[in-house]
Amino acid sequence: MTWVPIAELRGPEGKPGDAAALGRFDRIENGIELGRSADANLLTENGDYYSRYGDVSASLINFPKGPAGTTASGHLKVRTTKNGVTTQTWQDIGQTFQVWARSTASVSAGTWSEWLPMVNRIDGIQDNTRSAFSRDIKVQRYEMRRGGVIGTGGLPAIALRYDHGLANFKAKILPLLRKYNLPSGQMINPAGLAEPGNVSSFAELQSWALNDGVEMAFHGRTHGEADNSITLRREILTGLEEMKAGLPKLEIEMWAPPGVGGSAFMGFDTGKTPESFYDTEAGQLIMANHAVGDGHSFGSYRNLDGKVYFGGGRPTIDGQTPSWVASIIRGAMNEGMGLELMLHPVYLDQPGYITTSQLDEVLANIATLRDQGKLTVLTPSSLYLADAKTDVRHNLLRNSCFRDGLTGWAATGAFDVVTERGITFARTTSGTSLVQNAGFGRQKQFVGGPRELVCKVRTNGTAVVRTRAVASGAGLYATSDHTITAAQGWIEVRQPLVIPTNIDEESLITTSGRVSGSRVDITDIRLQAI
Repeated sequence: MTWVPIAELRGPEGKPGDAAALGRFDRIENGIELGRSADANLLTENGDYYSRYGDVSASLINFPKGPAGTTASGHLKVRTTKNGVTTQTWQDIGQTFQVWARSTASVSAGTWSEWLPMVNRIDGIQDNTRSAFSRDIKVQRYEMRRGGVIGTGGLPAIALRYDHGLANFKAKILPLLRKYNLPSGQMINPAGLAEPGNVSSFAELQSWALNDGVEMAFHGRTHGEADNSITLRREILTGLEEMKAGLPKLEIEMWAPPGVGGSAFMGFDTGKTPESFYDTEAGQLIMANHAVGDGHSFGSYRNLDGKVYFGGGRPTIDGQTPSWVASIIRGAMNEGMGLELMLHPVYLDQPGYITTSQLDEVLANIATLRDQGKLTVLTPSSLYLADAKTDVRHNLLRNSCFRDGLTGWAATGAFDVVTERGITFARTTSGTSLVQNAGFGRQKQFVGGPRELVCKVRTNGTAVVRTRAVASGAGLYATSDHTITAAQGWIEVRQPLVIPTNIDEESLITTSGRVSGSRVDITDIRLQAI
């Protein structure tokens, strides 16, 4: 190694080094070594900079501080983008091995952002191989939670998506979803839960997911613009970590792009093209950290081929009429396609927008078509796994149709097994329910997945039937009561839910049976993926 004067130092682009920035005793070794008094605020030339010794780096200026209050040995990368934004990334190699980052849009004015620790996630840019593996594993786990593809038996599939607006969602929409036992998805900005019209808590969101089948998807940290790498990582990576920390009993699998102006996430622009996902920094970050994600790279209808992908489009029904929504649903039915309907709850009942009563009409129509066996309803993330070529759909319960009598079921003393016209069912006039435990000690791959407890029932008069799934230690108490009449014949009743990730080896106890009224027949009890 040859020592050289500061004035002769040159960076990777052949530009002279800056003595004030680099400090004293500098040299070239695979980049530029920092001296004792180097100032990070003045390091704006593209290049790599190093501090090799703790006694030297202890006095570095405007660098991140470790737990000891000093800057450890480390590497500094400086990059300036085409739009003039300069970013710095500091890798600590002496104390915590932490990575910090910051940026500035106006170096001449000295307006650097604060140093922020980068979350421990694959960033999808610096290591594309690891990013690809990260995505592969996330997709595998996503598929395993549902037991593979979700067969629709040739039927179209509908998903309901709601973008924040949590006050209206809670007061006006959630009661309708419970009325019709419909699963859905909420697109969440974790940093926005205290905003007007959006006030909620992570505990409340988690309860909606577990007990009502309202899947929680990530929608960006603040729903704000990100026009540089540091802000982008804060919106995508930091926000995702905050959401996971706030919702520990859930798996956050799906990305929903927020509509923002400006650079639109540095050219990602809500995923309008395939290139948006693989040619932009935002797209690569999103794909590395989610199993599936919406976008606008093709039309409203979705393929139902069981293949997992990014970029599914969706029509927005904010300003539409029930007849318009019915027509687009008919289109999906005619084509045998999938369809995600999106609504901003904040606009509900505003002039020129859909009203609560009109939304009730829309949801009633979807529930009726579902109950008539003309379509199936899934969560937004599961819509990507729907496959019309098969009717196979994973079920966590055993002996669902009583072909082996009451084997596998508990609390069966008040039930008789009867077979009529090729259908085997359990019959009761008591208030006792059929009980089965779905244990997860040896099948943890299913925890975190959206499901519905569904069964076929009939009565010879009028009766109330209850479907219930409970894991008390994990916070799951999903329950619905259904009034049925003899005129309906065999019908399906259901309760959507999400299996908590903290269920561990505890059993999820399912109960299905008569509460009151006339005699009840029950069969085909499933805890199936939705």
